[in-house]
Amino acid sequence: MLLHGNSESISSFRNQIGPLSAHYQVIAMDTRGHGNSINRNTRAYSYRLFADDLKAVMDSIHIQKASLLGWSDGGNTAIEFALKHPEKIDKMVLMGANIFPGTRAIKEDIVRMFEKRRDSLMNLNDAGSNNQLRLTQLVLQEPQINADDLDRINMPTPILAGESDVIKTEHTLLIHALIKSSRVEIIAGEDHYLPLKNPGLFNKILLDFLSDK
Repeated sequence: MLLHGNSESISSFRNQIGPLSAHYQVIAMDTRGHGNSINRNTRAYSYRLFADDLKAVMDSIHIQKASLLGWSDGGNTAIEFALKHPEKIDKMVLMGANIFPGTRAIKEDIVRMFEKRRDSLMNLNDAGSNNQLRLTQLVLQEPQINADDLDRINMPTPILAGESDVIKTEHTLLIHALIKSSRVEIIAGEDHYLPLKNPGLFNKILLDFLSDK
């Protein structure tokens, strides 16, 4: 199961779907309010809501257990899903995820960019702008994951981030320290968009991990 980032879609995984499909059944889903996933509900977005959506998709197509690849916001959703439905995950890969918002986790210039985006969207009333506002507020207000809860995650979990990731390196290392079954790799010379910019390297890391018994 492939989970993309904020304001992205399954097309973000265009360099992964083919190589992964040679070895596994691959399902990439557009998150609620993204891509082709229409969202008629105007409630605030949350990663727990997205995790509930993932459960509904898996149940609807009778998938009892799967490995998750969560990139950026998709990684946050994967963590929430792992806390609520650990029995449904075989392995989990996180790329550029975070467990709380703000500048302790995310680089200051990225937080400022989202704050400016929020302010520019506040007075717009069309549905598209409202959707973008909720996605922007999601980044600024979530996730709110209790660090102590991460001790309950026990499936194999590589935690990846680029050396120049938008997620601060110390935050990636914190997640690794809290998930005892994880390993961490900060990839030199790369950033938050490793799966798009260097798919050869990313796919090798991914396939090596998934094939490891």
